This record gives sequence, C-alpha cells and structure tokens, in this order.
Amino acid sequence: MTLKLRAARTAADFAAVHRMQAEMAVWDAAQCAALGCPADGVAAAFYSADAARLQATFTGHGAMMLLAVRDGQVLGHAGFAGYDSGVAEVQKVWLDPAARGAGLGRQLMAELKTAMVAAGYTGACLETTTFMRDAIRLYERQGFVRAVPFRDPPAGLGPITVFMRARF
Repeated sequence: MTLKLRAARTAADFAAVHRMQAEMAVWDAAQCAALGCPADGVAAAFYSADAARLQATFTGHGAMMLLAVRDGQVLGHAGFAGYDSGVAEVQKVWLDPAARGAGLGRQLMAELKTAMVAAGYTGACLETTTFMRDAIRLYERQGFVRAVPFRDPPAGLGPITVFMRARF
C-alpha cells in the first residue's frame, strides 16, 4: 500500500485524469452557481480538454502531469506547462476527497516544484478561486503569493478568481 508519485505517460493515465477533471468540473460549477457566478462557462473554460488533449499538453516539452498512485488507483494529480520565459503554469491540481488531509497535496506540490526546477523554470503561476480555500493554503505553504492577474478570467468569474505566483 505504498503511495507512488510518477509522471503520467499513457492513455490510461490521462483517461484517469480526465475522469477526475470531469468530477471536479461538476463540483466547481456548483460552487460558482452557489455564489451567483455563471456556472455554465466553467467547464468550457477549465475542463474542456479530453484525455488525448491532456496527454498532448502534459507530455510536451517543458510540461508534466504528476500522478499520486496507490495500489494502481490514481488518487490525485497536478500538472504544469510553460507559461512564459522561465515561468510554468500550475494546472489541474486535484485530490480524491478521501485522500485529502494526509499531506498528499503537499507531497504532490513539492514534487511538482522539483520537476519544474529540473525543467529549467525559475517560477510558477496559477489561477484558482476564492472558494478553494484549502488549495490556496496549500499553495501559500509552497511559496505562492497572490498576484496581479496574468490573463483575463472567464466572463463573470473575475470576482472569485485568485491569481498566484512563486519564485524558485
């Protein structure tokens, strides 16, 4: 029952990521709706990539999707891809609710940072929402601070969008 962190490579790996992202899209849209924000654009803006597109994005140069796997089951994932010169964008961070609270997010983010540095990045940026308080705390513990927006948030989501950056 050993937890293993490894890079996603296969179609099956990315099918698991896609399944988890679909679950997250439903939850994210419900949270947005509860706050009076347009939920219909959330899936299109953040969760529209199918498994093949996820694989193409996160196996490309300067990118990676890291999986947390126990007994063959993917419990979570976190990815990065290049944003601009020397800066990676952290994307698609997710943990199965049953796996939360045991330090797995910290392990994933620490290993992701190591991989970003190994890929030559000197910093990272990310986009999240105000209702993802646990994720924001995780990111802050990993050295991320709130920052000015690095792109326009989807229509109607500006008030709940949080941008963060870190330097390595």
